[in-house]
Amino acid sequence: MILRCYASNIKEETAVKRKKRLVFQIGIAFFITFASAITLIAVIVAVGSTKLFLDSKDDMIVQELDRLNKEVLNTPHLDWLLDYDEKYPDKVNYGSLRYDDMSYEAQQVLNYDSTHTYEDISAFSDSEQAIIAMYLNLYLNSAIRDDSLHGFYSDAYLMDINGDHCGFVFVESRKGDGSENRVGNIRKIDKLQYSSISKYLSGNYSDYEFDVVTKGYDGNSYYIGSVPIVINGEVRCLLSIAYDWSEYQSTLQTNLFYMLLFGIGVSIISALLLMLMIYRISIKPLTAVSRSVRAYTQDKDVDQVKKRLSKIDTRNEVEGLAMDISSMTEEIERYNGEVTKLATEKERVKSELEFASRIQSSMLSKHFPDEEEFEIFASMDPAKEVGGDFYDFFMIDDDHLGLVIADVSGKGIPAALFMAMSKMYIRNYAFSCDKPSEVLARANHDIAEDNEEDMFVTVWFAILDIRTGHLTASNAGHEYPVIRKGNGDYEVLKDKHCLALGAMPEIRATDYELDMMPGDTLFVYTDGAPEATDKDNRLYGMERLVDALNADPSRSPKELIEGVKHSIDVFAFGVDQFDDLTMLC
Repeated sequence: MILRCYASNIKEETAVKRKKRLVFQIGIAFFITFASAITLIAVIVAVGSTKLFLDSKDDMIVQELDRLNKEVLNTPHLDWLLDYDEKYPDKVNYGSLRYDDMSYEAQQVLNYDSTHTYEDISAFSDSEQAIIAMYLNLYLNSAIRDDSLHGFYSDAYLMDINGDHCGFVFVESRKGDGSENRVGNIRKIDKLQYSSISKYLSGNYSDYEFDVVTKGYDGNSYYIGSVPIVINGEVRCLLSIAYDWSEYQSTLQTNLFYMLLFGIGVSIISALLLMLMIYRISIKPLTAVSRSVRAYTQDKDVDQVKKRLSKIDTRNEVEGLAMDISSMTEEIERYNGEVTKLATEKERVKSELEFASRIQSSMLSKHFPDEEEFEIFASMDPAKEVGGDFYDFFMIDDDHLGLVIADVSGKGIPAALFMAMSKMYIRNYAFSCDKPSEVLARANHDIAEDNEEDMFVTVWFAILDIRTGHLTASNAGHEYPVIRKGNGDYEVLKDKHCLALGAMPEIRATDYELDMMPGDTLFVYTDGAPEATDKDNRLYGMERLVDALNADPSRSPKELIEGVKHSIDVFAFGVDQFDDLTMLC
């Protein structure tokens, strides 16, 4: 009793721990799900807001680029200047070059109405070209700088995209600190961050291209719009405007951080509330249900279980479950009574079947005479407790031996009863008829007359003259016999058949004859032998049956039948016997 209480307490403590773990797991699952949803929303917000933010800047950048593009294209001798800056990016020294050092002709190049050509300017001396480039760059840089003072962007610049200097910025104005980069103070950018460069170089570009540079020259993030400077149908460089959106990113990240922090806090509070709610409306009443079920399994007290379960009032599925369990205990009690009754009935039926099996077995002769004239043996293995196969052998007179093997349709008790009736008719007429065909015809008439269940029986019946060895036989739908002559092998004897007994009121049975010499053997069987199956649903078949007989043809009838039975058992290993198996030799 003490051990029983101790075991009960252990089960109770285990159940409590299991429930706590379940509630905790549900809370964790909810927290992870809710936190994941908050994180996904934050990502969507970040991506969506960034896209909207950048899209809103596109129109403003395009307007600024159009205005700056016009200013740049108004620069005098722009094509010559771009070529000069590309060839000599570090040749001009702003500290040493002076306007007065140029000839009058060279000074005229800087006039707005100058008619000098590209070749004219290139013909001046190197020093004069450097001074011209300096002043044209100052003009170009001033145009960009003046515009940038009123623009919304952080940086405006011209960028070379040709040759070895691809990615070099040679004219620039930054808003804020007022610093300027001119010729002689160039900087290199990471052209890999500019998808627009490769597009312009390939010729597959739009009028305006945009790039997101996550880490610019000063470590900040920039949104950059570019437009090509086209001279004489050729893209010479890019005019770019950079918008510093690091501050926006910082603000966005701060907002997302607080959003995630708030979401996680809400998730924790919600998970705790959910755990409490689940415990009150599910775990606690389920615990009561579980205890009631355990109490029922131990005490089988239906009234006590119903009383406990009636106190559960959750107005949800748990209450429905409690009502179902209460009804189930009543049904179990009723079912247990029926099971007990059925078990008693089953034992009675089993006992009667065993008795029927013994009766059927007693109907089949177990005494196999070993006479001077002949040796005989037979066996019958039913698929169920009783079967429909039977064999029989009996002396009709001092010189004639009757041999019978038969197979009733179906199995079980009906087949056994039909078998007993058929066996009686055949044996009775064997003593009053001279030929096996007459015996089968008259037995068929009596069997068919009372055959309300439309059953039938296949029969092979023969009469052997034990003095001469002359055998007369008739086959009513039964399997072919197998015969061995002298010291030869067993072979199938394909005799003539008529309909099985009971199939029709009248049958046309015929006889056939053969002479059995000393040493000859006759083997007959039911279809349970060739139709035995293995686990792959393959049939044992006649070929295997004949091979089993020929494994040692000189064996005695008993040894032959035992050898065939062993061969079938090995073939069908692991598969239940489907049909009755009867053999006579």
